[in-house]
Amino acid sequence: MSLVTNDPAEFELTLRPWELQCCPRTGGDFTHSMSSVKTAAFTIYRERFSLPVDVQGISPGKTLVMGAPIYFGRQARYWGAPYAGSTLPSLLPGPLDVKFDAGHHHQVVIVDLSYLEASLPEEAFDHLVCAIQSHLPTAPPRILKNYMDWGGRLLTTAANDPSLIEQAPIVETLQQELLQHLSLIAGGAKGRSGGASYSARRRGLLNVLDYLRGDAKTVFSMADICRIAGISERSLQYAFQETFGMTPFQFMKRRRLHAVRQVLVSSNHSENNVTRVAAEFGFYELGRFAAEYRRLFGELPSVTKRPANSAFSRRRSLSLSPGFGEPSRPAIQ
Repeated sequence: MSLVTNDPAEFELTLRPWELQCCPRTGGDFTHSMSSVKTAAFTIYRERFSLPVDVQGISPGKTLVMGAPIYFGRQARYWGAPYAGSTLPSLLPGPLDVKFDAGHHHQVVIVDLSYLEASLPEEAFDHLVCAIQSHLPTAPPRILKNYMDWGGRLLTTAANDPSLIEQAPIVETLQQELLQHLSLIAGGAKGRSGGASYSARRRGLLNVLDYLRGDAKTVFSMADICRIAGISERSLQYAFQETFGMTPFQFMKRRRLHAVRQVLVSSNHSENNVTRVAAEFGFYELGRFAAEYRRLFGELPSVTKRPANSAFSRRRSLSLSPGFGEPSRPAIQ
């Protein structure tokens, strides 16, 4: 499947169930282009950005995500670290914080964690998960090249004949080939230090992000999210500052503002009154809401319009990532 979007909010919607906040760093025409293949066990895609962008958010639940840049600029950053050759920016369910330069082009695979655990030898699965906890594992150049070549061939073949991906024997072969590549990557991967990955502060952050996943409407108190995190308010503040460069409240408010814009961009204003949409996401003081919206997006919510010429406008409800299901949300005690 190929798709082009012409607005950051469209990009955010396209990548669901990723929960993303995309902010261009310069003016100009935003274009995001993508080609993808989806099976029951994994999704693979390649995408490009016309403008330099900052992208933050939460990755899909119960998945392993592995990226591989094809073209990147000198300002590319993954979780604050500059990109180095042969590195595979990767993550288990949790926070995303990246900076891309104009023209950034990369390949991403999203794999069901339960499928990986059931299909890979235990040692290979453990090595892969251990490497990915560092966020930036490196792979030997030959292994990385073979993996990238495989992804490129798969996407080209699917674009030329989409019906092939509907045939069960071919899908099974593709899934086995991906497992082979991931096993080789796990065997040759070297990760940077990830010693803080399972600190109490880190676990608290992951607890909050896991609870927030799929719910951008609820306005939580600090006491609520500290109970969810299982750590002190001070520790949680540090965790969000270290990861996203903002407080928990700032992160959640910006997330709700992006969600409002996604609704406005994907709908006709005659069908979705701005006041009603704002209230659905917890914004009741309309003057303050409009000012914060304008400060973030450079326009008032009343003038945000659904792009008329985007391929996304003609092809709604795309879910890029496999529907692996999300964890149930326990009530806040």
